[in-house]
Amino acid sequence: MRFDDARGWRSVPLGAIGILGVALVTFASFWLQAENTAAAFLYLLVILLVSLSALAAPAFVVGVVAIVCLDYFFTPPLFEARMITSHRPDRSPFLLPVCAIDGQHVIHALATSAARAHAH
Repeated sequence: MRFDDARGWRSVPLGAIGILGVALVTFASFWLQAENTAAAFLYLLVILLVSLSALAAPAFVVGVVAIVCLDYFFTPPLFEARMITSHRPDRSPFLLPVCAIDGQHVIHALATSAARAHAH
């Protein structure tokens, strides 16, 4: 994909809005002293909303930012990036973005089939 394509330029504001959403979730969850599972769920909702745009790049970028924020602000020890530097396979930094991209493909497939059914 060329970046001068309209779809490429559309991914920039979507990514920025998604990152702003992650920042708001981080601030609110940290201020409310939420558990890391609640914060992770809210991050997943933000990623899901970004992935509804049917663009993979913003969802991936927002997912990576969400993982870093989750690791730094909510997983012990706090204020250390331990989870993303760990070599344990159960703490893969690519889990959330992969889930977002998979969710994007499922939502896109459902939306496409619904549009086809509505057109007929």
